[in-house]
Amino acid sequence: VPPVRPSTPSVAPPAPSRPGPPPPPAARPAPINTARIRTEPGVARVGPPPGMTDADVNVLYANYVKAKEAVGEKAGPGSYGKLLQTINAQAPKIMEQYKAKGVDFQVVVKDNQVVIRAKPKP
Repeated sequence: VPPVRPSTPSVAPPAPSRPGPPPPPAARPAPINTARIRTEPGVARVGPPPGMTDADVNVLYANYVKAKEAVGEKAGPGSYGKLLQTINAQAPKIMEQYKAKGVDFQVVVKDNQVVIRAKPKP
C-alpha cells in the first residue's frame, strides 16, 4: 500500500499585477484669473473704496496672493473679502485725515510678512 500523502490545496499562482493608475501630474499653481476673483462664495458684494475701481482691487488682490506665495503662505478662501473690508475701512479714514481724493494701496513684504501699505492721493 502506498503511503498516504497529506493533501495540499492547490494554489493558483498569483495573477500578474496590473500597474495602477498613473500618478497625477505634478501640482501646478493655477494662474490667477482676476476676472473671476469677485465671485468668491460667501462674500457679500462690496464695491471698491472711493477712488478705486474693481480692476484696481483685483490687481491689488493678485499682488497680495503672489506676495503670500512668495513668503510660503496661502491666501485662504476668505482673503479677498477680508482685503476688501480692510481697504474699505481704511480708505475713508486716510482720505479724511490727509484731505485726499483717494488712496493708493500697495502690497509690500516686510520682515517676511505681507503688508498692505496705503498712500493718500493728493
